[in-house]
Parts: sequence; C-alpha cells; structure tokens
Amino acid sequence: MAKYDFKESVVLITGGAQGLGFALADAFLGQNARVAILDVKEEALDRAIQKLGPKAKSFFCDVSRYEEVEQTVARIEEEMGGIEVLVNNAGIVSTEHVLETKPSDWERMIGINLTGAFYCLKEVARQMVKRGIKGRIINISSLSGRSGGIMVSPAYSASKAGLLGLTKAAARQLASFGITVNAVAPGSLDSEMLRSFGEEKVETLRKGVPLGRLGSFQDVVAAVLFLASKEAEFIDGVCLDVNGGQYMAP
Repeated sequence: MAKYDFKESVVLITGGAQGLGFALADAFLGQNARVAILDVKEEALDRAIQKLGPKAKSFFCDVSRYEEVEQTVARIEEEMGGIEVLVNNAGIVSTEHVLETKPSDWERMIGINLTGAFYCLKEVARQMVKRGIKGRIINISSLSGRSGGIMVSPAYSASKAGLLGLTKAAARQLASFGITVNAVAPGSLDSEMLRSFGEEKVETLRKGVPLGRLGSFQDVVAAVLFLASKEAEFIDGVCLDVNGGQYMAP
C-alpha cells in the first residue's frame, strides 16, 4: 500500500467500530493521523479503541439524529482539534423486495445511509470553513448505487445513489473553500455482511467479477487514503469505483 503522511491530522470515520470502518481507522493511524471513530454500538466501540491505541478516540453517535451529530462534531473539535478528513462510512444494508419494503424500512435506510452522511458532511464542512481548513470529505457509496443492486433492497440502492448526488453537489459548493468531496463505490466485498447472504449467493457474486475475486477492505482503504491525500488535491466531485470490473462507468 502506498505510504502517505497525514502528520497528526484529525480524521473522522463514521461507522468506525468494525468492518470497513475499523480497517479505515487502523490504516489512517498507520499513516500518522489521529482518528475519531463514531458508532452506535458501544461494545464494538470499546473493543475497537482498545485495539487502535491512544491516537484514536471513540464517540457514541447516531448519525441519523442531527443534534447528536452537531454535539459530537463539537466535542471532537474541542478534544482533538479541527477535523481535516471526514469519511462517511456509517451504513446499514437490507435485502427486501420493493413490494415488501415497509415505509419504516425505507425511512430507516435513508435516514442512516444518506441523511446521516449529509448531517456529518454539513457539520464537518462548517467547521472546516470556519477554521480555514482545506479538507477532504469522502463518502462511501456502493456498486448498488451505480447499478441498482443485485441482492440488496431498493432502499439501499437509492440511499447509495443519493450519496453520489450529494457528493457532486457538495463538491461544487465547497470547492471555493478548498474542500474536496469525493466518493468511493465498492463492489462485492468479502465481508461478514456479504457472507450473511449465504455461500451460494456469495459464489454467484464472485463469478460476476471480471477480475475473478471478491474485493477486500484493503482495496477500498487504498482508494480512500489516496483521495484523502495531498496527491488527490485536484480531484473533486468524482466517484472512484472499486469493484474488479463489475461496473464500468462510461
């Protein structure tokens, strides 16, 4: 993996207590950043912070609640300093058919995956502007937001597609402040979440990847680190697809 130096920069990762979020937190720490992780799973937060060490701090926060996001970002500013990188990773997944999706299912999915990302982006960008920080914001979308999804619910696909629209609009409006906003859209990742679909479905997905394997957390981590680095300072409003050729943007 490429070596960057984030020089004690404060990096905020939502959904950072496990899975991809934890892998991202660990990677940023390995590149000399200080990391704040947000999550709603207190036990997972405790386990994560024990593994990550003293340069990481954990914060309990439900990103779908604006007041909690507002208060938590303020706490991070007070305790750690100005946030220079935000990775909007928090999210949930579901597999309901469109005819079986309840209004409450839809609202919860959009509330966490899209609205929560907007709340975090708004609050972090606001403090970046106030502090004159030329920051980086990276939204974790999905192949499902590009293609409509295969085994996931329409609500999930819609939330991840919405993130792509948010990325472009925010990139245009924040560019004058030197803040870049980009997205990463992972394809089928070899993860606990994917394995919950069952081995048969996992194998079907693997066969659909032109490069012949499922993605790994490290594949996504490499893309996020690059977009957060100085080397990517002239890249803005793009979606970087990390999917082994499952989807090829025109």
